[in-house]
Amino acid sequence: MKTAHSTSAANGRLRRRLFSTLLALAVFAGTIVGTARPAHAATLVFGCFRTAQGNQTLAAGTPVYLVIWIGNRWYNTGVNFPMDGSGCVWMPTNLYADYPQALYVNTGSALGTFTGGGTFWGFSEFYATPGSGFADLGTGLLYYSCSGRVNAC
Repeated sequence: MKTAHSTSAANGRLRRRLFSTLLALAVFAGTIVGTARPAHAATLVFGCFRTAQGNQTLAAGTPVYLVIWIGNRWYNTGVNFPMDGSGCVWMPTNLYADYPQALYVNTGSALGTFTGGGTFWGFSEFYATPGSGFADLGTGLLYYSCSGRVNAC
């Protein structure tokens, strides 16, 4: 077995080969970064609601609102879609795709008061993160509240 010390010519070739390989990788990576499109954000959410006591659905047509997380709190976007007969809703969220999203029900702000003067309210079980495409937000629980309502509650 013959061993020899590396010569300066061999070191130079190795440096040039390493440099050209790194340069080629940098150009390739730059091409990918320059032509990549941003990821599509969440465009559709789905969720259902049931009463916390009795596991019942509210009437079909009850509005479900889209809320988004900004800073340190949830904001109501004003976008709402009606529940179907099984207490569920499909909602497009294109305009708010860059924010975490959840679904919210508050019957007092939409349908007035129920028998006894109270309202049902609640959030979806989960929330969608930005860029998640389709998101199933689970089944949210609706709580009955008399807060801020008539005395008959």
